[in-house]
Amino acid sequence: MIIENKDVKKDLRIKRTEKAIRIAFIKLMSKSSFDRILVKDITDEAMISRNTFYLHYADKYDLLDSVCNDLIMKLQNAVYSEIVNEPEVFDITYPKRIMLSAYKTIDENRELYKLLLMDESVRVFRLKLRKVCEVLIQGIQGDLSWVDGCSVEYMFDGLVGVVKYWVTHDNTDIEKEVDNFVKVHFSGIINYLNKIQAAAK
Repeated sequence: MIIENKDVKKDLRIKRTEKAIRIAFIKLMSKSSFDRILVKDITDEAMISRNTFYLHYADKYDLLDSVCNDLIMKLQNAVYSEIVNEPEVFDITYPKRIMLSAYKTIDENRELYKLLLMDESVRVFRLKLRKVCEVLIQGIQGDLSWVDGCSVEYMFDGLVGVVKYWVTHDNTDIEKEVDNFVKVHFSGIINYLNKIQAAAK
């Protein structure tokens, strides 16, 4: 799943209005669940008219989707920047590097991640986040056809759970946490990949 940045050519006035709408939306999300927020609540908080809101977003779901896509795009970029530097020989430093890069990006938007992940009415964000986790796993181990469906589901949903844990807990030593995580969950995969590479030579 590739989410493109469509904001590059927007003029400054449009960006300012959209920023005001998003700030208002996030503020409301911190006080109430998404399903209880009305467009009127957003426009009142942002001090804009309903017509202005609808010039930018079709409805509150469109706004939510846009907010989610921005977060996912930043996370994708962080993950891809590490995946393209795939090592010749795999070891735990590779998945560790990817996860630390992801963590840094998530930590920059920790409160928003927390709001979206803790709100049970916002299923769309968890689904988009899962897609990035799929990219991460595929980037680390490539073809998933050899892995049974149960294990694949465990890995994908497990990584979403890791992100939720990160944003809801104080991580005093994230490097140690990630190091322990990849040793437990990726050591077998890495050994398998190295065997495949050795056999192919």
